[in-house]
Amino acid sequence: MSKTSPTTGFTPAEPGRRRHPRTALPLKIQIGSQRTRTRDWSVGGMGVDGLSEQPAAGTRLPVRISLPFEGFRVSFAARARVIHHDARSGITGLAYSGLSERQRAMLRHFADHLAGHGGSVEETLPHPPAPDASGKGVRPRRSPPWPALRRGALYLAVSTLVMLLAGLAVYSRLFRLEVESAVVSTAVEPLQLPHRGVVSATLVAEGSLVQPGQPLLRVVNAELQQELGRARAQLEEVRLTHRQQQATLAADERDLGVYRQLAGNSMAAAGHRVQALQAKLEATGNDLARLHKLEAQAMVSRAQVDRAQAEHALARGELDAARAALASARAVAGAAQRGSYFSDRRVELSLATRQAEAETAAQRLKLEEAGFAALQQRAEQLVVSAPYAATVLKLAKSAGNAFQPVEPLVYLARQEVPVIDAFLTQAELTRIRPGNRARVYLPALDTVVEGVVSRVDRTAQFVVDSRVRMNWENSSDRNGHAVLELPDLDPATRSSLAVGTPAIVSFERYSLPGLAQSVGAWFGGSATRSAGAAPARKGVS
Repeated sequence: MSKTSPTTGFTPAEPGRRRHPRTALPLKIQIGSQRTRTRDWSVGGMGVDGLSEQPAAGTRLPVRISLPFEGFRVSFAARARVIHHDARSGITGLAYSGLSERQRAMLRHFADHLAGHGGSVEETLPHPPAPDASGKGVRPRRSPPWPALRRGALYLAVSTLVMLLAGLAVYSRLFRLEVESAVVSTAVEPLQLPHRGVVSATLVAEGSLVQPGQPLLRVVNAELQQELGRARAQLEEVRLTHRQQQATLAADERDLGVYRQLAGNSMAAAGHRVQALQAKLEATGNDLARLHKLEAQAMVSRAQVDRAQAEHALARGELDAARAALASARAVAGAAQRGSYFSDRRVELSLATRQAEAETAAQRLKLEEAGFAALQQRAEQLVVSAPYAATVLKLAKSAGNAFQPVEPLVYLARQEVPVIDAFLTQAELTRIRPGNRARVYLPALDTVVEGVVSRVDRTAQFVVDSRVRMNWENSSDRNGHAVLELPDLDPATRSSLAVGTPAIVSFERYSLPGLAQSVGAWFGGSATRSAGAAPARKGVS
């Protein structure tokens, strides 16, 4: 019957019901800073007793496992999760988490072929034959030998393949390529200006962290300053003209209002005069008709009739002149209403002309202001600011230095995940491939991080000028280049990792699939290799 742990209430699985068979072959392990041995272990986990500190269930612990192999010890780092802890026996059950397929294959190989089968006794001992109805045992049927031989051959082939894969895994872990010529790097970009000038002041120091928009340098451009001064003077002149046009327009509108009132009064007076002259013409006409009747009766003389006739004609002439003056007054009043007035048959004021001139001045002012704003924007570029969060690697120009258009002023390193630039010899470069994992030791931080090879470049350091030709003079020259990414970099290490920090990289010689392909090529595909290809040289550790 299974026993329940008094501390966690967890019931360990019976040996015959476990997912992976366990073995009692002791393994040396290191949990944190404590070194100890396992009570038992399997491909899925281990049992450990004698821990100085008893962690709670669910706690994740760093573990380093050491496996004995022909006088050597194969060790690798992993993480384990606490499953249960038995207070009476002092045993802590751990389950692996995050093991790679290569590490699981190594554990499976040691558990199955070196440590022996770790199941229960009932699973390993042969069972006696079951009795028949008479109480006598039934003798087992003797099987022919050929199926057993085939099974043995199959087991031998599988065992050989597993041993080969385990040996390749051990080779990839033990025999590594260590390179000390490596450095932390990131994307570096120069800041430039499209015009020439002189640096007047530096506002940051090399190595400082800057934020987007933070000023870095202040520069002076004499030509741009002169152009900006001329544009400012011209803008002031245009503004003065615009103000004068606006003042003139306002004065003309006031004068036109007075003229409209005078024109209206003149038109009213001319209308009254026309009415008076019409009455006078009618009166002189009546007098002339009466005198004609009296002349016919010889009561008045001809001279009186002629005098009345002359007065009537004079009244008619005055009425015609008054009507003409009324028409002229009406025309002047209409012109005043439309925005113009006359003097001596000449246009003295046209409000539409004044408004057109004021509108032209306003449009010119807008154009001048836009041009001046563009110059001011160019002048604002005289302060070089950071376009993004970055680290100032180098100030290419200091205060007092002149610069030409598109000449670097500041070199910035973006605040992004850094990479490792490793420089290798051409022989070492053939030992690694993209996708290989590597351990990166940072002496300045005294820490180790995991890296992955993302790019391998043979020609990075021996391309001369613009012509692609080899400058490979010495086999010991480190003119090969490999780039490693750091996918598991924690925030604390990343914040303290500066560009240019030295690094020591320990490469895996090949990944396990790559080694398997190489072995397959040697055994079955050697004919596909080119005739001029030479095997890799030995002696690189």
